[in-house]
Amino acid sequence: MEILSKYIYDPKHDLLGRGGFATVYRAHDKILDMPVALKFFHPQEGSNKYNIINEIRRAIVLSHPNIVKYFGVESLVNRDVHGMEEEIQIGVMEYVQEGQMKEFLLRQPLLHSELAELLVGVLEGLKYLHSQGIIHRDIKPQNILLGRDKQDKLIAKIADFGISKNVDSSHTSSSLLLGTVEYMAPEQFNPERYGIGKRVSYNVDIWAFGVTAYALLCGRPLFGARSGETSPGELINKIVNVENLEEQLHGLQEPFRSLIARCVIPDAKSRTSSIDELIGILRGSSAPAIHNLHATVSVNLNGYPSTGGQETVVMPKQTVAEETAVLPRPAPVVGQKNEVPVAKVVEKEVAREEVKKTKDPKDEIKQAKKGSSSKKSVFFIGVLLLLSVGGVAYYYPTWNEQKAKEARAASEKEIMINLLSEIDKKMITVAGGDFTMGTNSSQNESPAHQVAVDTFRLMNVEVTRGLWNKVMKDNRFTDSTQFELPANNVSWNEAHAFIDKLNKLNATNGNNKALFRLPEEKEWEYAYYYMDDSTNLGLNEFSWNKDNARGVLHPVGGKQITGKGFHDMLGNVYEWCENWYGSYGKSAKEEGKVLRGGDYKNDIYFVSPKIRNVEAPDQSSENIGFRIAQNIH
Repeated sequence: MEILSKYIYDPKHDLLGRGGFATVYRAHDKILDMPVALKFFHPQEGSNKYNIINEIRRAIVLSHPNIVKYFGVESLVNRDVHGMEEEIQIGVMEYVQEGQMKEFLLRQPLLHSELAELLVGVLEGLKYLHSQGIIHRDIKPQNILLGRDKQDKLIAKIADFGISKNVDSSHTSSSLLLGTVEYMAPEQFNPERYGIGKRVSYNVDIWAFGVTAYALLCGRPLFGARSGETSPGELINKIVNVENLEEQLHGLQEPFRSLIARCVIPDAKSRTSSIDELIGILRGSSAPAIHNLHATVSVNLNGYPSTGGQETVVMPKQTVAEETAVLPRPAPVVGQKNEVPVAKVVEKEVAREEVKKTKDPKDEIKQAKKGSSSKKSVFFIGVLLLLSVGGVAYYYPTWNEQKAKEARAASEKEIMINLLSEIDKKMITVAGGDFTMGTNSSQNESPAHQVAVDTFRLMNVEVTRGLWNKVMKDNRFTDSTQFELPANNVSWNEAHAFIDKLNKLNATNGNNKALFRLPEEKEWEYAYYYMDDSTNLGLNEFSWNKDNARGVLHPVGGKQITGKGFHDMLGNVYEWCENWYGSYGKSAKEEGKVLRGGDYKNDIYFVSPKIRNVEAPDQSSENIGFRIAQNIH
């Protein structure tokens, strides 16, 4: 459906989430030609304490890679079930393609180092908000989203500023009970006892961050969740008392254990207020805040407990040699079989020798010597055990990293081969021949002249957004629902960069003679006429143009084929050709590169196999794309 003449979405398929205050949909902004998220705030009473418009106005000025960007706000007048008019506010936000971080972790495991860096991103986002005088007050797993940067690297983004609060010491409203109970800090329930100066301060977000980090690591809330068996009152009692925290954190790896321990401190005055300190813990530049003498329980590649102090390994079913990964799952339970630390074994053996006593005074010296000998034996056994464990700890990461590299290399090669095979299936061989190029009826396309064309190959559709992402890996096109649209807004220079990368992949596969390239202008026109004699279609049956496209791009291959199997040679997007523009036989570099085929906004006169257009090689436009040709080797 279309609303406000600029946003297109399908309420059945584009729902991203629904909460107590709003419902969010993925949509397409027609004017900006980009995916957005539309946050439909539920109708509000005039007395509602949250001023939505002011919240969004405040959020629009915020700009940081680790927070979800607001682009604007819209208002829509609707009628309720009683026929009464009601005004709905719509926040227009950045669309974050990977969705909630907790859901992503269920689909795909991450290295501990990757997860740590994502948590650093959350902290950087909080640091920025605090620098702007804003306390978020509702940090929780559902409000941590994952997107990708231009290098296709995952990036964490903080969402939902619906109950964030400006810090203002002159108003008691900053202590209002706002947030999600499971992640709220004790001072939000009792600011006089647990707060700083009897108030909620910035580090209320640090508490919520620590509880959120635990939930992402272990797959469950630290203090449990509200349910039929657990009342909000019981949950609050657990939060303010924080019982057995060290035991609950025992199974976590460093640096996560120290990180959470610095965050989850009931008294806000004792809890860290330094986000830089937490970032330092995650990146290893700060000393751990707690020191447990017990070796950390970990799990080896076969799933059995070990005590080598390595990162927890949870191997996905489809892999056998990936690097250390973490999934949201309960932390190991203290007391399981085989998890007694080596240090404890040695300690018990030494203690056993020390408590041995002799009742015969005459044998005192003999027993002492024997005890000394036994202690030395135990000491050396302990050293050997520790060295053994240390050796495994040293060898295991090296072995694992090598196997992971081999697995990645094999996986990347398979992906590359599949990609080239996918492209090869779309290439049509065009047998060479002669034809009449151009026309005398138009000055820019004249004169009509005979041209010889050698045999070549041409892709049956325009390069799609999905294919662009696979080759370039720059995540230029973020909306996966639009991956079958032509890759538009691509300059001639960028099209060549795509082709250069594709040729490198081809050469790696041993096929360096079948080079990809843009088609020559004569090849493009010849390919259009390279068709069956039986082809007799109306223009609207095989092209998207002003008459039938409704002013938007369409997925490739959606219309009838022309000739031997080509789609969309006319309409949808203009296509780059290799040649400089100019009169036939008199190219002029100063004018730009040739475009062919017309586009979805063109009158049918321009959607023609003869009409030419031109654009500078470094310029791009929403109505320009390309298809690739290939030499016959």
